[in-house]
Amino acid sequence: MATGMLLAAAVPGAVAGTQSPASASPARTASTGAATSQAQTASVTGPRQPATSPVTIAITSMNPAWAKPGDTITVSGTVRNDSRTTFSHLSVQFDFAGTAVAGLSALEQDVASSSLPLAFNLVAGRMSQPSAVLRPGQASLWSISFPANELRMTAFGVYPLTAQLYNSAGSMVAYSNTFLPYVPASRGPEAKSVPAKQRIAWLWPMMDVPLTSLPGQPDCSGSQVSALGASMASGGRLDDLLAVGGAYTATDQLTWAIDPALLEDASALSACGGPDAHAHAAATWLSQLKKTTAGQQLFVTPYGDVSLALITQGRTKDVSGSTGAISLGRQLASQLLQRNVGETSAGLRTGSTATAWPPDYVSVPILDNLLEADGISTVVLPSGSVSGAPGTAFTTQADTQYQLKVLLSNSSLTQLLAASSGKPQLDFSTSQGFLAETALMAAQGSADPIVVAPPQHPLSWQPSESLAKTLLTYTETAPWLTPTSVSDLAASTTKSDPNLTTTSRTDSGSFSRAVLRELNAVGSDVTAISDIAAKQGPANQASLALADLESANWPARNQAARLAGLNALASLLVTEQGQIRIVADRRLTLGGLKGSMPVVIDNQLDFAVAVRLYPSISQPPGGGVTVSQKPQGMVVVPADHQVTTTLRVQATQVGSTTITLQLLNKTGTVLATDRVVVQATQFGTFAMIILAAALGLFVIASAARAVRRGRPATPDNPGDAGQPEEIGGSQQPPEPDTVVPEPSELGAARTSGPL
Repeated sequence: MATGMLLAAAVPGAVAGTQSPASASPARTASTGAATSQAQTASVTGPRQPATSPVTIAITSMNPAWAKPGDTITVSGTVRNDSRTTFSHLSVQFDFAGTAVAGLSALEQDVASSSLPLAFNLVAGRMSQPSAVLRPGQASLWSISFPANELRMTAFGVYPLTAQLYNSAGSMVAYSNTFLPYVPASRGPEAKSVPAKQRIAWLWPMMDVPLTSLPGQPDCSGSQVSALGASMASGGRLDDLLAVGGAYTATDQLTWAIDPALLEDASALSACGGPDAHAHAAATWLSQLKKTTAGQQLFVTPYGDVSLALITQGRTKDVSGSTGAISLGRQLASQLLQRNVGETSAGLRTGSTATAWPPDYVSVPILDNLLEADGISTVVLPSGSVSGAPGTAFTTQADTQYQLKVLLSNSSLTQLLAASSGKPQLDFSTSQGFLAETALMAAQGSADPIVVAPPQHPLSWQPSESLAKTLLTYTETAPWLTPTSVSDLAASTTKSDPNLTTTSRTDSGSFSRAVLRELNAVGSDVTAISDIAAKQGPANQASLALADLESANWPARNQAARLAGLNALASLLVTEQGQIRIVADRRLTLGGLKGSMPVVIDNQLDFAVAVRLYPSISQPPGGGVTVSQKPQGMVVVPADHQVTTTLRVQATQVGSTTITLQLLNKTGTVLATDRVVVQATQFGTFAMIILAAALGLFVIASAARAVRRGRPATPDNPGDAGQPEEIGGSQQPPEPDTVVPEPSELGAARTSGPL
């Protein structure tokens, strides 16, 4: 067994608890890091203290991050006194093992163990001189340097190191573990132990909790808007991810995964008027994202990154198809990014939406649906959700017609990144754990690539700018890694698994019964509104609003807020459906057996609609009333306008008939209904008879006068000779339209056409 001796460091003068915030941050880091690491046993590295430890120790940096022959290693950290007791004569001792970790499973098993300390045959180093006093609430920094050759490391591997804190009695009161990868010289007895470079691909997510503003009512204030604006502002989470990703996207061949809902929210927020700083931040961020990702590989998630469990819960159309979240997301992202993210024919290197990254564990039927309905050709799944896979990149026969490329992201790395989210005190342990895990994966000698997929949920992926930079720097510079892209991995897959088996949890991403009932009700209203739009556009806002409420990125256990949003959306949609009306007279009296009736279609919505007026007649068997209309078919009514259609009514007998007027959308759904009672009379026939009799009496009287006067009975106007005979003949003139409508609710002016 190879062993070595390290000079331990005495804890120097304590940093007072009343120091300035800037100088106090290392102390807070050590304390919080210790408490957090105990709770997160899945973390590969990090401070681990005895349960009753009154003080804590943390390793905060190591330079270089991996060792080579001849290097000098400098390790630094903090010590903090969280008790009410003053400590003196504290010292730090560094222990190490000359034996590398056997493998990844051994690494994870020993780190998760509660034993003290790591059981790797540690060898004690020399003790340092007693330290200064460390009072309650105070913190101190320590640092030690040593030659890498003293560790007696030989072959390529990952070696454990432990920093131990001792009190004046010589008892260990706290410790912190880390791991040091070692790369032997390229020429030497252990050169063959260095593995071939492992391909590694990163997904770089641009996602957030979507805003839930109602259609036509954009929010420019509120807690949601403030949180999103702060994230896009300088130093915010989204701003840091964009800046760091942009700096490394070329060297690390990042694949950007963008939620179109985030693009839409940024666009809407940037349009808010007034001196709101969030509007400027959103506009700047969106512009920079467009520039940064231009020419880079990307794909977009379904709008709102909706839960794919909707497919198995009877809401498939919310996800797939021409009006689903996938299609709407592609259309919107193409507009806002000014590139065709929906193009698949040019190949995956264009950054097409042929790649899917489900936010939940998914079953094979869900994958089949995505493949068939939305043209998905590559899917990224967590390695823990697939059993019996032939590797991390393979092809499967998802259905009888299509093949699906499957990439398995490393679940262990995803958990490592999630454990450090929003905790800068764990930056070192996370980055060093990343190196340790990837080095052990490379040491396995497998040709399977490594796919790194950070947590999609924004609350689970909040790295500091420093950590994000460090991780991507290591991806580029670690001697055992070589960056590649998701599309290149998919294109180079050679393995096949004809029977993909997923270990999907039945409740993964599923909605409760209460939420699902409301989704079904609101979904019907969304469909009705979408189906009346004259063209794709503002009407889609209802579908987008629903997708926001179906997002998998909502905070967990927030059912009440989701239900409240669904109820608000339902109320708005019911109101909108009432803004398309039929305006007609309730009773129509014909001055004969036929006539015409104007019907106004009133659209009070802020987008053009395409509707059809459908009249149906309720009459007894053998009834003789018919109705024709002009114009026929679908009628486009502009936003906030009216269009008049004319109904021509023809009756064969006197009587009363009820005509039901229905306003239908393109799928035949009834939007509005009205009824008109039509009364047919003989008034026109009687009038003609009376007129003919009057004319006959007039002709007879004129002839009699002429005889008495001894003159021929000629008409007064010679040019009209024979006219009385023609009028009295069997050929009668056409019957005029004689409509006598009762006053309507809009008055006579409303019946003449658009106002």
